[in-house]
Amino acid sequence: MRRVIFIILLVSFTAFYYFSKPHDDNLLFDKTIGSVKKMFKNSTNAASLGAGDQLGSQNASNASTPVDETNSKANLQNFNAEQLQNWVKIEARRMDSTKNNTQEKQIELRAQAQTLAASQIKKLKELAVNMDLPINDRILSAYLISLNTSGTSQEALFDVAKTEVPDFGPILPHSEAELRHTQETAIRYMQIDELFQRAKTDANALDNLKLLSQEAESAQVRSYADKKYKEAKPF
Repeated sequence: MRRVIFIILLVSFTAFYYFSKPHDDNLLFDKTIGSVKKMFKNSTNAASLGAGDQLGSQNASNASTPVDETNSKANLQNFNAEQLQNWVKIEARRMDSTKNNTQEKQIELRAQAQTLAASQIKKLKELAVNMDLPINDRILSAYLISLNTSGTSQEALFDVAKTEVPDFGPILPHSEAELRHTQETAIRYMQIDELFQRAKTDANALDNLKLLSQEAESAQVRSYADKKYKEAKPF
């Protein structure tokens, strides 16, 4: 069974990887996405990698804000948009701790994702592409979409992957612009990877991959979607 895409190490891994060794673009994205796909037992937080200082101001508030753990196993289907966003924020902070990166947590998130209503998936889509939010909140939102198996989630996967990757300026090796560009692109790649898995048995998912190869705002994302579409095609 394929390893599921997990979400908590994208920021810490990219920071560690960028500031520790040279790289080329293909290797960079392979490493970034590969780290996110690792199972919980292989996960390590940013502090243990020695990369905490490299994550930038967008995550500074996460470490200092107290976390309410009482609603971890909440029934998400009863949440309105504001409550859902707050739950995502709390869970994203909790997942910075390795003690929460367990098989039980994986099962719990998958079960919670299946209870999401169409309106909630649309809210998660908004969160996933909201540049004003911390990156971990956005990654968790995208991950929850990928865990839901409804038609609405498939539309959301397409929409997130299609969105433009912002221009952060010259993408120089080991720069903040390169880090943020890779984070943004990896979010979209993860959505494409989920569509790829569904495309093996779902013709609509295959069609969405083809559309992304033509319509995604980022040329890099279009190229990746085309690659996965060709891999998924049954003929």
